[in-house]
Amino acid sequence: MTKTAVNLLWTGGLDSTFRLLEALLIEKRVVKPYYMLDTARFSLRNEIKAMSKIKDLLFEKHPFTKELLLPIEYVDVDDIKTDQTIQKAFKELSSIRHLGIQYRWLAEFCVEHGIKDLELGIIRKGEASDHGEALSESLDPFIEPIDSDEKVYKINTEKTKADGSQKAMLYEKVFENYHLPIITYSKKDMVEMAKKNGWMDFVGLTWYCHRPRKFKYPCGKCNPCKTAKQEGVAKKTPLIRWKYFYKEKYS
Repeated sequence: MTKTAVNLLWTGGLDSTFRLLEALLIEKRVVKPYYMLDTARFSLRNEIKAMSKIKDLLFEKHPFTKELLLPIEYVDVDDIKTDQTIQKAFKELSSIRHLGIQYRWLAEFCVEHGIKDLELGIIRKGEASDHGEALSESLDPFIEPIDSDEKVYKINTEKTKADGSQKAMLYEKVFENYHLPIITYSKKDMVEMAKKNGWMDFVGLTWYCHRPRKFKYPCGKCNPCKTAKQEGVAKKTPLIRWKYFYKEKYS
């Protein structure tokens, strides 16, 4: 049986890079990566640089991945066709809980291009946020595994309809075209699995800080940086490399 290709949102961060490695090196599947080009994103060039380094190392260490990893499709968010229904649902859902604007762009992109299985790196308790519960917790009542392996999850419309609440319908509309392959993992889980699989050199190339200082160094204050510290993996990721992160040592 031919395995379907993976449509993956790749950002060069730990979560999406872990999924990239899992799909390529363990599942041996073709991967089509997508990256959303938002020129207002401070970490844009850091993420693109990280993806380039990770890809080069992949091809060097695992040459067979040259046949599996398709070119990254860079999507300018300003070119995504507006969908009024999604915009309305996103606005209403955002009034209930904090939600990054990327989820609107991605939902509109999926509708515009007929993609119903874009893999997102939403993880278990993945947001060290001041805005309430983690997105994985919010989605939990409405998702189920897509197959017997109980690994990849997605929105189950029967669950949202059975719930019947406005919130359930909004989650369905915004998240219905996504697959969630790592929603049961934490960052700590992924680092431990990366260790076992010999992937730590790839982990060391990842980037996730949203507001790098001087467009070069992790800030240590944004939600991704907080998450890394909270989950006890900050010293196993690029944060350890920059002395300013430990202010008490270098102030």
